[in-house]
Amino acid sequence: MTHPALLLCLLVSPAAQDFDARRVPELGSAFEIFTELADRNQDGEVTEDEVAGLHDWLAPLGGDMVYEFTTELVFQGLDRDTLRAWTSNDLEATLEYLDADGDGVIEAGEPTMERLCNGQMGTRGVIRRLASELVLEEGDADGDGSVSVEERARLLEAWGPQATTAVAKDWIEASKKREPEDRNRMAPGVAFLTLEAEIDQNRDGRYDLERYWTWFKERDTNGDRTLSMEERRRRPQRAADSDEGWRRPSPERMALPPLMPWQRSLEDALAIQRRTGQVLLLCVNMDGETACDSLAAWRYRDPEFAKLASGYVCLVVSPDDHQPFEYDDRGRRMESPRLGRVTDREHIDLEPTLYERYFNGTRVAPRHVGVDVDGTILFDVYLLSDPAPLDAKLREHARPVETRDWASMDSLELATFPDAGAREELERRMLDPDVAVRLATAIHSGADPEAGMLGLRDPEPLVRDVAAIALASRAADLDALQRRRLLQTAASLDEEALQAVIDGLTLAVDGDPVALASLQSLDPSTRLSALGSVEDWTAAASMSALTEIPSKTRNEALLALEQLDGRVAPEDATPTQALIRAGVLLQLANGLLDQAEDPRDAAAEAMASAEAGASADPARAQAIVAQAAALSGEYAKAFRAARAALPAYQLASSDPMCVGTLRALAKSAAQLAYGRLADGQAVPASLVADAYLAGRTLLAHPVAVEDDATQLLELARAIGEARLMPTLLTESLRRFPASSDLHQRFRAYQLETSGAASMEAVYVELDQAIDDPVHGPTLMWFRGLALLIAAEWQTKQGDPEAAASSYEGSIAAFADSADDEPAFADSAHHYMVLGHAASASLSADAGDLPAATEHLQSAATLRTKSLDLADGLGLTPRQRATKVLPALLPTLDEELQAAFRRVFPE
Repeated sequence: MTHPALLLCLLVSPAAQDFDARRVPELGSAFEIFTELADRNQDGEVTEDEVAGLHDWLAPLGGDMVYEFTTELVFQGLDRDTLRAWTSNDLEATLEYLDADGDGVIEAGEPTMERLCNGQMGTRGVIRRLASELVLEEGDADGDGSVSVEERARLLEAWGPQATTAVAKDWIEASKKREPEDRNRMAPGVAFLTLEAEIDQNRDGRYDLERYWTWFKERDTNGDRTLSMEERRRRPQRAADSDEGWRRPSPERMALPPLMPWQRSLEDALAIQRRTGQVLLLCVNMDGETACDSLAAWRYRDPEFAKLASGYVCLVVSPDDHQPFEYDDRGRRMESPRLGRVTDREHIDLEPTLYERYFNGTRVAPRHVGVDVDGTILFDVYLLSDPAPLDAKLREHARPVETRDWASMDSLELATFPDAGAREELERRMLDPDVAVRLATAIHSGADPEAGMLGLRDPEPLVRDVAAIALASRAADLDALQRRRLLQTAASLDEEALQAVIDGLTLAVDGDPVALASLQSLDPSTRLSALGSVEDWTAAASMSALTEIPSKTRNEALLALEQLDGRVAPEDATPTQALIRAGVLLQLANGLLDQAEDPRDAAAEAMASAEAGASADPARAQAIVAQAAALSGEYAKAFRAARAALPAYQLASSDPMCVGTLRALAKSAAQLAYGRLADGQAVPASLVADAYLAGRTLLAHPVAVEDDATQLLELARAIGEARLMPTLLTESLRRFPASSDLHQRFRAYQLETSGAASMEAVYVELDQAIDDPVHGPTLMWFRGLALLIAAEWQTKQGDPEAAASSYEGSIAAFADSADDEPAFADSAHHYMVLGHAASASLSADAGDLPAATEHLQSAATLRTKSLDLADGLGLTPRQRATKVLPALLPTLDEELQAAFRRVFPE
């Protein structure tokens, strides 16, 4: 939320000046507002007597309550006749003035800045504007941005013939709870909170008249007990090295590490508070707000302030993301560069909880709340004009405790502490080069899921198994992403660890049928279909002699149907003739679908004809019904018919009817599974097993198509079959090594489970698994693309060395693919240009100008059409060259300089 006193210097000017919206400040000091309210005759000069008169005017209401100050602001802002008797006439006149076209409706955007300010400049204009905007907010009951005739009537009725403080106070309180769409806009609620925070720094509900008189006397430089316009404009001089006010952050300051001792969660913080008796310190921060930026740069990076904060149990919330990832490829936490120690997701997700529990329905930033062990709010400091009151409050309530030496504790002892320091030490040990240290830590990593997640990515299988068992023992404490990671790791675990994961997660997700179904699918015992073993079916399919499935076009099928019906009427057909007719109708339905026509009528007729001929060949009749029902979207019927038909076809997999029925089974099982998932129901293990059998058999069949593979992969992912994904992806690419879609799925899976650093290795393994020289150039081309994407991923993660290595591998792979297959040269050269340009940038950043020159030369000459095409980071080679060349050109000879300038004239 914008901090007004620092965003804008107060511009005070007589009301008589011509209106200029550019010179109207959004808000100034609360004391200047107070001074303006005291200026009864609005001549720009304010005497001590006028200030005392304002205070006396408020005295009958209680004397110095903050709400009296803000309600006075509203009353004066709406006062049209300056009689200090605020009636419905004032409100009605305000509404009429804001309704510029006089149609009775105040449309969104209709009141100009001049009308909101009543044509007045300076602080008086600000007061008018706040009051006008408050009225518009309160009047817009349905939130459509305008105030209708009916809404105006309700507003006047609520105001009453004679305005009361209670009504104005209610409107103000309601405005303070509204959250503006633009959080940097000085909406009325934000303004009132800001003014109250400044004029009532100790939060006792009363404005501080003593502080006001100090402010008054600082500006009364001639001592005549009157503030002239010139004195009101003047700001007191401060020493150059003064820490008063909010200092701007600098790049050098933000480059320093944050030092605040944040905890990761409210649960951890409360547990620590119960142990230590310290006060919770809840801090609210946001990007782009002056005071928040100053705190992040100066206080949160100051060793003395961090030492003072160590006397508290600290939590921070902020609505802003600071980097694209929470974890790097190895699973290490990527902490917020602005705040330190917490990830973006932690400080974002914590905000709603703290708001609901501690913030009294008000969202403001910056804010620092002190909460005692019994829940008492000891202080609530927000929207200050300088950090001094915050420092004072922290010194007053700090309760220092002895600093613990986490590094000296063993892992078992560390696991008993919820402190972020203990968790950081466990995570450090999970990355230790010594396997024995990592193994000893993994045993206790269930106490710190972050350490356990590191264990799941460990290169040593035994460490992965131990970490998985430790996490499974605390599965109920894991969040959804951590449970998903544990499931994804199941494929690499031994049987004991796998069973521990299944058992632990089953208890943790008890009552969640979808999650239970995903766990059930991990169990190898659920893989057996009633139709037989996957191995027997795939073996039979792989030996099938069928090389293509005969098919008829729509017109061919219609002609065949016409010939059949010409020989014998459908109602007179024998069972065998009815089956033949059903087969032709099925081909017609497929032909219609191929031409984007509705196949359902033909499919329905095919089912009817098949059922009529069932006695001639029951299995074939069921097969036709299964395929036709799948075309019609009758998936339950298709599933039953396919399961009934297929046992007769296991040893006849070369029959086209077998392939069609397998596809009907795979499609119908998948659609039934999706439907159950969408309804929050468990997917039966038998359904999963049948879908898996059909999909794997099709994948092994000589007539498999790419859609068979993608459908199986989609189903496996939807039901949480993480254990099978590596096998399915490899088998799919063995069948369709040139499929862009399958390679994209393969890359995405590797990035999600193993990270960008693994991309080179997994493509080497894929090449070895496929082991087909014919497809070598194709696989090499896709390896180049995968490494290019990995490099861009690593660049986003802030790992330039890894990115440079991946770019180098990508360029080499594309070059090899182009050498081995000339048809790939053009596309390979395009991606090589992108890789060379990015490598030039990285080399220049690392200070290796000769390497940068070499890469940029390659980019400039290899394929000029690619120089203006963006890579995955949104940068074109020409843009990269523009940034690199100023550093390179002075190091080059004239000939090379001229060559670069011809290609990059800008």
